Amino acid sequence: MRQSNQNPFFTVVVPLHNKISTIDQALKSIQLQTFNDFEIIIVDDASTDSGINRIKEFPRLINKTTILKRDYPGNGGYAARNLAAAHAKGAYLTFLDADDIWFPNHLESARLIINKSSDFSLICTSHEELYQGKIIKLGSQFNRVYSRSEFLRLYSKIDLIHTNSVIISTKNFRSVGGFPEQSVKRGGDHLLWLKLVLINKPLFLTSKITSRYCRDHSGVVGKIETSEGIHPVTDKVKEIINGREYISLNLSSQDIKFLKQLANRKQFHWLLHRRAIGLSVKRELKVIFWEVLNLRGWMNIILLICPPFVLSFLFYLRKNLSNLLLFSNIK
Repeated sequence: MRQSNQNPFFTVVVPLHNKISTIDQALKSIQLQTFNDFEIIIVDDASTDSGINRIKEFPRLINKTTILKRDYPGNGGYAARNLAAAHAKGAYLTFLDADDIWFPNHLESARLIINKSSDFSLICTSHEELYQGKIIKLGSQFNRVYSRSEFLRLYSKIDLIHTNSVIISTKNFRSVGGFPEQSVKRGGDHLLWLKLVLINKPLFLTSKITSRYCRDHSGVVGKIETSEGIHPVTDKVKEIINGREYISLNLSSQDIKFLKQLANRKQFHWLLHRRAIGLSVKRELKVIFWEVLNLRGWMNIILLICPPFVLSFLFYLRKNLSNLLLFSNIK
């Protein structure tokens, strides 16, 4: 549908798989953007509903939109996003899932940051998470530039990047190979963030909230089977260390420590959920970097030793009493 030959500033990537009930709110949030120099690429990821036809209800977006189709749905929407990125004409890639929304300031906020300096490995705004009728604000508490080492230190402790809030130059995205498509069911977004961080360019995080993640609509929440095996971030960290890639990446000993702690955090997240439903985690425990375990890590080990019903009860408490710091270790 898109007819203009002029390259836009942003490419908005929307993977779509059976989201007819929510795609309207996503498209409306794109239409309401205060910055309008963008194209939209919607990838119909083998949907069996007619959600793709909803674009016709947004005439102001039709001439900005390109529709691509895939014959088979891919894990996590990774292949759909990569297909869109391969066709992107925009200098920067942005992503919006078909069941989430942007606030009107999203693209404008990103443009203002880019105008100050375009040499970032990635930019990320903060976001809201809507879950069971409650809104939680997530993301950075500050507006600032982070070096690779500074960000790795933060990333080893907490997740700060969300797909709907991230802005990546098309050049950087393509240089690291985009999202993983093969054999990765879940966690591929974090693998991409890590590969972008390792480029060793500064990152910019802002506390400005510009999107909402509607967790109740997410297709991956609660799917324990997608958390089987080794987390892709753990695989990547082991590859870096065992292949001595850290030398060419010019990683310091402190950076390596942060990478190992990040891998542990991601792996424990999967292990705890699997153990809570009675599945064995002995094989996956072998990939833990024991030499960098902190207090939180040892607490996770103790939790893994607990009977599954104890873990299930603790997860129940965390979900219903999430404001209590006591349960913040179960992550």
